Amino acid sequence: MEKIEKAQFRYNGGRGALLCSGCKKIMKTGDEFTEEEIEAIKGYSIIPPVYCLKCQLVNALNAIGKDWAEKTEVRDDIKYKVISFEPPFPQEVMDIVTSKEVKVLGSLSPDGKQGIHVYFPM
Repeated sequence: MEKIEKAQFRYNGGRGALLCSGCKKIMKTGDEFTEEEIEAIKGYSIIPPVYCLKCQLVNALNAIGKDWAEKTEVRDDIKYKVISFEPPFPQEVMDIVTSKEVKVLGSLSPDGKQGIHVYFPM
């Protein structure tokens, strides 16, 4: 029997919550659901997995076989998950890192290689 990939829902204080299918972060709550999501949480239909930007980036990097590193960092009293990787940067990765929802910093490693660090608020 083949496993079906689908969006993940949970109840959050009596209200439904749509979770990231990667890290389980709450993406939406019941009052933000579309009709399709309401049908899915009730079990009447299935919708595809939903991923936050961090998990979209990790999935895109894994799909192209690129090495990456993850760490937690605090900057200006804000806690971030940081994903770091080196060039080249394919278009599907650049589409994610140019989102207004993330902070991107470039840097040079000690050996002179250019790198990119993408900050996702936690």
